[in-house]
Amino acid sequence: MTTQQSVVLGSVTLRGFEVPEQIVFGGGQRLAVHELIGGGRVIDTLGAAAEEIEFSGVFSGPDAALRVQSLDVARAAGLALPLSWGDFSYSVIIAELSVHYQKPWWVPYALRLIVVEDPISVVASSVVQAGLDIASAIGFAGAAGVSLSSVSISLPVSFVPAVAGLAGVIGLAGNQLDAATANLAGNIFAQTGVTAVLSAAGASALQANALAAQAYLGRAAANVGAVGA
Repeated sequence: MTTQQSVVLGSVTLRGFEVPEQIVFGGGQRLAVHELIGGGRVIDTLGAAAEEIEFSGVFSGPDAALRVQSLDVARAAGLALPLSWGDFSYSVIIAELSVHYQKPWWVPYALRLIVVEDPISVVASSVVQAGLDIASAIGFAGAAGVSLSSVSISLPVSFVPAVAGLAGVIGLAGNQLDAATANLAGNIFAQTGVTAVLSAAGASALQANALAAQAYLGRAAANVGAVGA
């Protein structure tokens, strides 16, 4: 006995033996892994990658051949079709329709579908990416002496002061770097030169960390629709 109560593909609502015993689907997550000096790691999620959806059944009844023909026409045309069952909904293209015609009223079939869009995963991917970006931003901001503990995905307005704080640090570090560079260029004393080099290195590291935090936080803000961040 089939376990799926209702499966709809395009204009065809599967019924009786047409309803598959099981539907195989799933997917992965595309990742970009950045290995940092010192053993750290930053991972960017690039979005969900859906696997193909597969299922099979038997078209039966006096219109069995006609119903399977309608799917074959959609396959040949490469049409994007809505697919839904239970709480799941996708837009798919028929990559392969395998038909084993036995009798006009008994036509076993197997379908392989390519996912064009999964509306649920699109939203989920944005939220997950925002969370990972905030985590990365917190790490870089901490190295720059800035706390992002008040930033929350559920409170988009919290991004605004955080971005402003990072911008202030970036500006301050830039000023320090300019001053250190000027001191280094116009000083002939060794000790003062060493101090200027150390100051420039510190300001450069501070600015780099703040810029990295600002970039991750900016992308997170865009994914959650934070205005003004």
